[in-house]
Amino acid sequence: QNPTKQTIKLEPYKRTTVYMPVETGVVKQDLNITEGKINFSVIANDSIDGDALMYSISVKKERALLTSANYGTTTDKEVRETLAFPKDIYNDTGTVSVELASSVIGNVEGAFRYIRDYDYTCWEQILTRGVMASHYQNLKKYIPDDFIWEGSEKLTTEMLSQSANYQAPNGGMVYFIPQDIYADPYLSAYTALAFNWLRDSGYEIPGNVENKLQQYLTEFLKKDVAPSFYSKGMSSTVRAVALAALSRNGEISAADLQRYRDHVKYMSLFGQVHYLIAALDVSSSSDIVEEVSNLIISHSSQSGGKFSFNEELDDTYSRILSTQLRTNCSILSGFSRYAQKPEGRVKVGDIPFKLVRFITQTRGNRDHWENTQENMFCMNALIDYSRAYEKAKPSLNVSVSHRSMITGMKL
Repeated sequence: QNPTKQTIKLEPYKRTTVYMPVETGVVKQDLNITEGKINFSVIANDSIDGDALMYSISVKKERALLTSANYGTTTDKEVRETLAFPKDIYNDTGTVSVELASSVIGNVEGAFRYIRDYDYTCWEQILTRGVMASHYQNLKKYIPDDFIWEGSEKLTTEMLSQSANYQAPNGGMVYFIPQDIYADPYLSAYTALAFNWLRDSGYEIPGNVENKLQQYLTEFLKKDVAPSFYSKGMSSTVRAVALAALSRNGEISAADLQRYRDHVKYMSLFGQVHYLIAALDVSSSSDIVEEVSNLIISHSSQSGGKFSFNEELDDTYSRILSTQLRTNCSILSGFSRYAQKPEGRVKVGDIPFKLVRFITQTRGNRDHWENTQENMFCMNALIDYSRAYEKAKPSLNVSVSHRSMITGMKL
């Protein structure tokens, strides 16, 4: 309404920025605020030439939206959820919706997009990308048709063919330079785990690389040696991951597990759950499974239908890429495998289902997790969960209704 006048003088080919106050109003229609546009028209000319520009800016509603989700399971005949609406709620913004899915493996394309577009430079990242490309091939039926990972069918085999380039002469894996001094115990154990995951998907693992890697991990387990920056807890944790990786190939015996039983109290939760996974692969280890599962559950907390596991670790654990979310995802994998045994399903109860909820909500407003390790272990956890709890083909007849607690009317 109030005109603004400015006089500007410019030399040829020079430019400047002009500021002016702009204030928007609102238009009400049936008590609902509608969105509109601000149209800018700029005209410049001299005695000979001229030019003009038109530009529109959308005027949005001044609302700060928050998203909250809750989950139910079809193992119950009926799922009820109570909603409380604020008295002064805006009636022109926001929705309440119900989404139904037959699997926890949903909305995962963001994790694949994160890994697909990541700038890969070291072996941990190259390995993770190759494994995720394999998962993409296996899980295409869960992924929208408009998301495509071009070339993913070749990435896994290409990664496996490159693995020897990141293996030191002693058999350990390195991030960059393949020399014994740079061999990393955690990276080596993680690589052995990843090889097991890929074998489950039908890939052939390079025998020379895997044999040398297993020898390296076996020596690491036998000798009390570790990088100088490893604390006792870090060393015990990485050894547990190595036990889990070797146990899948029958390289670990009950005696090996017993030898490390006294080290469990020093392990982080990430280490304890991998020690549990190793015990699940070894016969005559039911007492270890019972003891370690109780120890892990003692670190849990539950609120709002969610289950999570927490611990305090010092900053040095970042040297083995530790995060709380990676730990929770590993526990979901371990408990999902444990639940496939009759005694295990009774033991873990509904913890896996509530833990899935915690893991999926931890992404916040993103469609992926924070880093390569979290995306890898969380994706594996969802797959392990589906194998344990989603074996039966779903056959559902679903109806959804909303009943007001005030009027009792069905809406």
